Amino acid sequence: MNVWALNKEVQLKHFMLILQDSYGPGSVMVSKLWQEDTKAIGIYKPDHESLLAYVHTHGQAQGKFGVHLHYPDFAGDSTSAQEGLELDALVELVCMHLDLVNPS
Repeated sequence: MNVWALNKEVQLKHFMLILQDSYGPGSVMVSKLWQEDTKAIGIYKPDHESLLAYVHTHGQAQGKFGVHLHYPDFAGDSTSAQEGLELDALVELVCMHLDLVNPS
């Protein structure tokens, strides 16, 4: 995936580049759900589309992110949200949620 071709804010592209550099190209896929929203992106592992992380900059201070983690296998409330995250904390949280493994 060419991250720079995504119709997203630079902050979100930077987040995606970190994931690609750390976990390899193709380690995550971009959901079509928020395709037109330049301030949000949904990502998932290629083999588990329903386990989703929605990352956004809506209503966040400069350099901060919000994230909604979707858990498809739980009954009831299947989403948790956090706001005002620094980039490092966001990467750590999303990688843990999606169970991304560093290939090195």
